[in-house]
Formats: sequence, structure tokens, C-alpha cells
Amino acid sequence: IVKLKELKQVASPFTLIIDDPSGNSFVENPHAPQKDDALVITHYNRTRQQEEMLGLQEEAPAEKPEEEDLRNEVLQFSTNCPECNAPAQTNMKLMVVLFAWK
Repeated sequence: IVKLKELKQVASPFTLIIDDPSGNSFVENPHAPQKDDALVITHYNRTRQQEEMLGLQEEAPAEKPEEEDLRNEVLQFSTNCPECNAPAQTNMKLMVVLFAWK
């Protein structure tokens, strides 16, 4: 705190570096609305880790799961008969249908 109070008195020159990946920090220009000639702004790209930390980038999956090929698979699930309401099994198979209009 003592060091910050000394810096506030500007008894000696100093450099303030703010590394804020969120971009919410700033130093107010004491000469506003005039330009502050002592101010240097440097833009940088966030690292992938910083983007993940901020929730801006999905975490990289450890391994891409293998997709199932359901084109030749018969899927079966329990249901009731629409006529008599008796328990039954329904079989379904994925079909690709292409349409062409003229």
C-alpha cells in the first residue's frame, strides 16, 4: 500500500502493466478529453487457455468420440399397441429419402 501511495504522488516515473484477459480493466486518462501522451496501449490475442477460463471457447475434447453408423441398424423400443394398448416392441430403421422437384 505504501508503494502504491508513493506511485500516486508520481515522485518517480513508473510503468504500469495490466494483463487482463477479460478486457475489463483500464487506466483513466487524467487529461481527458485530451490525449495522454504517456499512455501506451498494446493489444494482444488471448491464449486458448485464457479463452477457456473466460468461457469464450469450449474446452477441447480429450478425444473425438466415434460416431455410430445407424444406417443399417434396427432400433427397437418399447411402446403400446395403438389398437389394443397391449405392450409391444416397435422396430425402426433410419432411412434417407431424397426428393427432386421439377
